Amino acid sequence: MQAIILYITYAILISMLSIVVHELGHLFFGLLSGYSFSTFSVWRFHWFKEEGKLRFEFSKSSLGGQCLMSPPEEFEKFRFLLYNLGGGLVNFAFALAFLPMLNLESPLSFAVAMVVVMFTQGIMNLIPFGRKLQNDGLNVIKALESQNAKRAFYNLFRTHARLMLGETYADFEENFFDMPKDANVNNYLIATSISCKAEQLDYLGRHEEAALEFERLTSAKLDKFPTIYALDMKMTLIGFYLMTKKDRRAATDLAQNVLVKKTLGGGDSSYAAIRAAYAFFVNADRDRALAFLDVDCENMPKGKRIMLEREIDRLRGLIES
Repeated sequence: MQAIILYITYAILISMLSIVVHELGHLFFGLLSGYSFSTFSVWRFHWFKEEGKLRFEFSKSSLGGQCLMSPPEEFEKFRFLLYNLGGGLVNFAFALAFLPMLNLESPLSFAVAMVVVMFTQGIMNLIPFGRKLQNDGLNVIKALESQNAKRAFYNLFRTHARLMLGETYADFEENFFDMPKDANVNNYLIATSISCKAEQLDYLGRHEEAALEFERLTSAKLDKFPTIYALDMKMTLIGFYLMTKKDRRAATDLAQNVLVKKTLGGGDSSYAAIRAAYAFFVNADRDRALAFLDVDCENMPKGKRIMLEREIDRLRGLIES
């Protein structure tokens, strides 16, 4: 019994270590691929680069593990295989390093726990397990589908880095998020770039052009996207239907999804304006809508925070008028 308890203790501690090792793998191979540091998070410990300086803070929410880096500015120099697969590869390397230490007479040893946990972590991140579970391996597969997908993947990395620096969509080049009309919107990377393009146009006040980009997303098979991307697309479309197209029925249809319904009830502060719009335009609940607008935006990238605060101010003025 003591051996089992000790093994479980090993497994828990090594599971925590495997997350750190995994993210350090992304960091190492990212630097090797010419990327620059953006953010590194493990549980509530968050390191990030702001105004050229490395800063640290305790996050209000636990992210598990995350390493985000910025690729070279020139798209032609964009390499993503090593950076994306690096975390899982380092997990495998640790597992292999402990293989010679295995003792078949002691199946509940530290070495066994290390091999099992590290190997499992690598598998879970590199092998796609269906469309709903997004991991590093699935991202690579989707990015390799076409040049458009590769460009969209690049856009995601560069967008996060620029938002961290405090840039808003007004600072982005007009064609930065452009995707050809024949681009496959059922690739979640491409769909995300189109969504960002629509949000950029909307932010610049070019609502009719934004509507055309949003309309492209309505043909995407969102239920086949990984859960996190499907949720973001549906929430974004709800915002479009309510604040641009004035189509409450379409917004209500999307809100029937269980996860969307839960998200509309609270949670991620980046959806504050969409929650408030739904509460006001669909549920006619003015007080709840205003309550949704009182959020803490400090934990999000500076540029995203600036854009959200402007949207909140605009919506608050509309609700209070």
